[in-house]
Amino acid sequence: MSDLEYSLKFLRSTARELIYCNPAKTKVAISMIGEICPGKNVILRSLVKCLEQEYGVKDIYGVKWGFRGFTEDYPKHWMKLNAAQLEGIQSIGGALLGTCRHVPFQAEAVCDKLQQQGITQLYLIGGCHSTHHLNELHRLIRKRRL
Repeated sequence: MSDLEYSLKFLRSTARELIYCNPAKTKVAISMIGEICPGKNVILRSLVKCLEQEYGVKDIYGVKWGFRGFTEDYPKHWMKLNAAQLEGIQSIGGALLGTCRHVPFQAEAVCDKLQQQGITQLYLIGGCHSTHHLNELHRLIRKRRL
């Protein structure tokens, strides 16, 4: 076998054997932030499918309207998600959970809601304009040791 043939081996990206959380106790929140762009629904579907089918996580929630969904009208903006209900959304445009750009970011309120709801993992689907909010949220979560 030549060196080239030997080096052209690819590993499937998949769930890992060694994980640092208990899927039965994991509670996930997913939200879309920033502007609408192609692929957000694909990411949402893939993420939910992986969490549910490969890791066995059952408590997965979609938070509508970006950060606004964490601070306004709870539980109206929270919806339980599963892979079956997201089948086919990859061919639909837009953002299934909606998004909201022009709302004042309230890191304290978002952290409060994550803590109140017992969220152990947070996934935010967004672009580069959202990173300063994410950095602020990350600092606050670490400070609170959540």
